Amino acid sequence: MTRSGQVVVLSLGCLCAAVLTGCNNESPEAGRPNTAAPASTARAGLTESPSQSTPRLAAPVRPAAADGLTLAAGEAFINYYSELMNYASATGDAAPLLSESDAGCQRCKRFVSSVKKSNGANGLLAGDYRERIKEISAIAIGEGGHLGADMVVTVGQFTRRDASSASPVNSEAKTYFREIALSPRSGRWVMFEVRDQEQ
Repeated sequence: MTRSGQVVVLSLGCLCAAVLTGCNNESPEAGRPNTAAPASTARAGLTESPSQSTPRLAAPVRPAAADGLTLAAGEAFINYYSELMNYASATGDAAPLLSESDAGCQRCKRFVSSVKKSNGANGLLAGDYRERIKEISAIAIGEGGHLGADMVVTVGQFTRRDASSASPVNSEAKTYFREIALSPRSGRWVMFEVRDQEQ
């Protein structure tokens, strides 16, 4: 099956897996709304470097709760991945996010290309651009071993420029409906594909 075929199957199958017989939802810890990252997630934050007087932003660390291939691990990974996206937006450093993404994830690549060009660190991205997960639902594992989930994500008002000489483009506060698919790699989840739809 081609990758585009896999994405279609995931969109119709795993991302709506709660109604299919090949999916399960046995974990009591998963499938409920979760607006905060797990307590063990090391969020991106300001840390003082011994050799520098200017604080720098530290990359999020994958929490132990996100290891394994359970539904609960998938939900913890989704929260962690959201923090990686916010870290990349703030710093332009997308390496941690890419290391947790499938090589074929097209939406991941487009996001990385965008934040490398415009981010908080180079001043071309400004305002309340941080994504916040409002809800995670319909989380389930499909027959092909992929995990699908639906999400509601909010982002505030921000401005973006493609170059320092360009005029800023304003973006109003928005709420997105997001479908995601995770794939297994070395005994834990990575991001397989993302699809956003503005509400």
